[in-house]
Amino acid sequence: MIVNFTIPGAPPSPNARASTTRGRMASAKAQREKAYACAIKARNSMPGHFEGFACPARIIFTVYRSRLLDPMVNLPASLKHYQDGVCKALLPLGDGPKAPYTWIVRAGRVRYKREECVEVRIEPVPHA
Repeated sequence: MIVNFTIPGAPPSPNARASTTRGRMASAKAQREKAYACAIKARNSMPGHFEGFACPARIIFTVYRSRLLDPMVNLPASLKHYQDGVCKALLPLGDGPKAPYTWIVRAGRVRYKREECVEVRIEPVPHA
């Protein structure tokens, strides 16, 4: 079973942080809750009683931004809070080093900031 959903808006650059700890915490929480809500909506639209992926899976984040980030450092770092929200909703084994999940991050460019979004695709990895 493959799960696809879109999270509106793009994560901010990790270099554009709030000036206070409280501001950073509020931003992280808002990003995590937005990703969680979108993932729960996708999970609830699945037929039957789908709890998540407790098997090896590939998680593909495609980030569409008007201003691209460095694909090796800033882009994956900007997705950390989105990753936490998706894990809480659909990936019960977490995002630790021993979790059987493969994370793939891609970047795409859009023309306007209002078109920015993150598309998430989660697909089970077939057994070899």
